[in-house]
Amino acid sequence: TYFHNLISPIESPQAWQNYLNQDIQKQITQGLYVGELENLLTHKSTLRDYFVETEIDIVAGGPPCQGFSMAGRRNPEDSRNLLPHQFLSFVRAANPKAVIMENVVGMRQRFAKHDVESPFSEIIKALGKVGKKYIVQPVQLNAMHYGVPQHRPRVMLIAVRKDIARQLGISATDNLWNSKSFDKPA
Repeated sequence: TYFHNLISPIESPQAWQNYLNQDIQKQITQGLYVGELENLLTHKSTLRDYFVETEIDIVAGGPPCQGFSMAGRRNPEDSRNLLPHQFLSFVRAANPKAVIMENVVGMRQRFAKHDVESPFSEIIKALGKVGKKYIVQPVQLNAMHYGVPQHRPRVMLIAVRKDIARQLGISATDNLWNSKSFDKPA
């Protein structure tokens, strides 16, 4: 949908398949990469060249959450728990003006039995040091209060690059911002 509406109308299923078969660099220069982030990150020189020329406004994502879910095993060694760090590597390469990351509330919890800090805290600290550095506001909300038709508690990190935050007078607190009705059903 993004490609069809914002890059080039897809005239046939074959046209979309042809796009998917292009190499990473060609996809990037056309404005949409479709594939695993890890594959994209292995093309660091392609990324660096592209991002030097293009100032990205926002990077938004929600790395898979199964490894952080309170319903799961909560093992810090779960390979899916590396995906937020890949997200940070992409932020480092892109240096966007703003970053939004969303995940399950369990991401805020320490891996207590393994004595490991919460991934949420780690990522907040990392965003304060990565690239041109970011100010970060941690947020907790229930998506059902924003139109999602189910009880869906979420945590988010909303980050603005420090140079832009200073210029616009934007600040953040270390305190977790909770939506007013986080725990209350609609």
